[in-house]
Amino acid sequence: MDNKIPEFWDELVSSIPVCIELEKNWMKIRDEYLAYAEFGHDFIRRGDGTGKPMFAAPNMTINDGIYGTKWKWSSYIKETPDSVPDGERKLYDGNWDVILAGTKPKDNPRQWGDVTFIRKLLKWQTKKTLEEYLEYSQQKFATFNEIVNEFADEGQCSGAFFSMVKPGTSINAHFGVEELMRCHLSLINDPKCILTVGDKNRTWQEGKILAFKDGPPYMHSVKHNGDKDRLVLVFDFDMTYLRARFPDVEGL
Repeated sequence: MDNKIPEFWDELVSSIPVCIELEKNWMKIRDEYLAYAEFGHDFIRRGDGTGKPMFAAPNMTINDGIYGTKWKWSSYIKETPDSVPDGERKLYDGNWDVILAGTKPKDNPRQWGDVTFIRKLLKWQTKKTLEEYLEYSQQKFATFNEIVNEFADEGQCSGAFFSMVKPGTSINAHFGVEELMRCHLSLINDPKCILTVGDKNRTWQEGKILAFKDGPPYMHSVKHNGDKDRLVLVFDFDMTYLRARFPDVEGL
């Protein structure tokens, strides 16, 4: 390997036992999500009283690629702020929906906009605690959680969630959490939905994991110019864990 840090880490991550099992079972994971989405979430109600499967992703502001420290709660309630402070912009434009898959987020002040924010959001939307919510998700998405419990090392595959990006949506270039490797297991793809990491463009392949560093040195973004929803299951590995597991790999 040369001195350039790779934009993508699929080959490395896909060699980890838990990822091998997730790729083997991707259709079961997809079908469990689709069965769940057909009836909606028991804790999330529409105005007509029926269930809905997902939340709108919190539309935080970003400044120089970093999540803003303001507007977290208010921007979620309004979903799309009427104005954004000078030098900042919204995290995304369009429709991006998410739902937790059952593994607890890391105790990290920036993963999922911080766990305190998620607890507040879930209590407001569902009247449930994070623990009650995750227990429900573990039942609905049993295949994923059983694989993690059996094959993942402790604390890995953290903060997992399903991510649905609708056609016409743009997720603007940003950094996530510096010490996490972000993994996407593709469940439903549109080849015109493009992920950009640094200056490299990729699309997803159904049943395969696409992996990249959530933090520096490369910002990442998504542009959906297709006509079909894109669904991935997102989960994270600690970079310190990966460095210990692969001590001879440069760039981690």
